[in-house]
Amino acid sequence: MASGKKERSRWQITLDLLKVTLEEKNAKKTRIMRRAYLDWRNFQRYFDCLLEEGFISKNLGNESYMITEKGKDLLKKLKEVDAVLGFKMGGPKILIPWSLFLLLHYLYQWPVFVES
Repeated sequence: MASGKKERSRWQITLDLLKVTLEEKNAKKTRIMRRAYLDWRNFQRYFDCLLEEGFISKNLGNESYMITEKGKDLLKKLKEVDAVLGFKMGGPKILIPWSLFLLLHYLYQWPVFVES
């Protein structure tokens, strides 16, 4: 990339969204999007999936969101994956091994994101 920014994998974006949602506690979408460094289109794609799958929930009565127990469990698993692969932000780009992706997909019955 010409701008010097590192690309994040899908699981890293998911990890970032869950981390920010946990840290912010009752944050609005715009705050989560900005702290996760995502544009609106990509934010909507990932956030909507996390919301639909029950990893994040909307608070009744206002437009804020919080992480669910299921989301905390996924966050823990993604942090473990991060530790095993030794991937740190700014480090070399490592794509998630296909078998690990399939395992996470199987555990959480995630829909597969399709790039448009």
